[in-house]
Amino acid sequence: RITVRPPWYRTGWAYALWIRAGGVMLAGGVRFGVHLQTRRLAARNRMLGRLVDEQTAEINAQKRSLEEVVVSLEAAYEEVQTVNENLLNTNHALEERTDQLHQALEANKEILGITAHDLKNPLGGIIGLAEMILEDARADASLAYESVEDNLPLLKDEAERVLQIIKDLLDRHREGEELQLRKARVDLGGIITSVVRWNTKQAVDKGISLHADIEEPILVEVDEVSIQRVLDNYVSNAIKYSPPQRNVWIEIARGAASDTPPVIRVSVRDEGPGLTEEDKQKVFGKMQRLSAKPTRGEHSTGLGLYIVKQLVEAHGGRVGVESEPGKGATFWFSLPAG
Repeated sequence: RITVRPPWYRTGWAYALWIRAGGVMLAGGVRFGVHLQTRRLAARNRMLGRLVDEQTAEINAQKRSLEEVVVSLEAAYEEVQTVNENLLNTNHALEERTDQLHQALEANKEILGITAHDLKNPLGGIIGLAEMILEDARADASLAYESVEDNLPLLKDEAERVLQIIKDLLDRHREGEELQLRKARVDLGGIITSVVRWNTKQAVDKGISLHADIEEPILVEVDEVSIQRVLDNYVSNAIKYSPPQRNVWIEIARGAASDTPPVIRVSVRDEGPGLTEEDKQKVFGKMQRLSAKPTRGEHSTGLGLYIVKQLVEAHGGRVGVESEPGKGATFWFSLPAG
């Protein structure tokens, strides 16, 4: 019997060696591959890290630029807001100044209107007295001196009224257009007498009789020129709105015992067309036109009774009217007694 033994490389131990060597080689290959892959990944990570750092730096630079832009925009916005506020303040200041100028112009217009209204009566009186003197002179030269002697004091009074009105206008401009009362203790009867004298010529021209009921001296603490203006407005209106051949009464009365404080009431009653209820509601307003018209087309500014109200209320008094259509009117004002 012949036994053939396999070569050493085909023996069991050789196969085991080959398997072990193969496992070692496989493990080494795997480890080598992993090592290469790890190195590649590390290199890629380093490259990516550099890219990330570069991108981060660029982003940070852009962020800083944006922040600077935002800061600049905020500063510009604040400047715009400041400029806008300044413009608004300037606009408000201009509006206030414009309003002040407008009010000043309106006040000046009102003062000029009131002054023109107040000058109208005394100037009309001066013209009327001058016409009387001329008519007397033309009718009889021998009466000229007598007419001048009689009317010259009246002309002087009327001229002094004009001068006083002009002085009041100048004083009001110097004193900021505020109404300044120069009060003194005066007799209301004397004021009524003066006003009747001033309006006699206009009344005579229309055949109107003026009746002044003055029983005793009544002293009051008032600005004489202002109260003269008040009563002159009432009397001249009564003449202006009364038909010819009628009567006008001027009366003084003490208030009722229950009045606190005591008052003095002055009234002017006429036989004119009277006032409607609507007229009575607005009669003391500024620039108001009433249904009643002057009976001979006399001029009316709509300021007279407004002036009356302002002057009387400045004295602490009141104004009012009592009237029915077709039954005449009684205009009155009251002043504190004292």
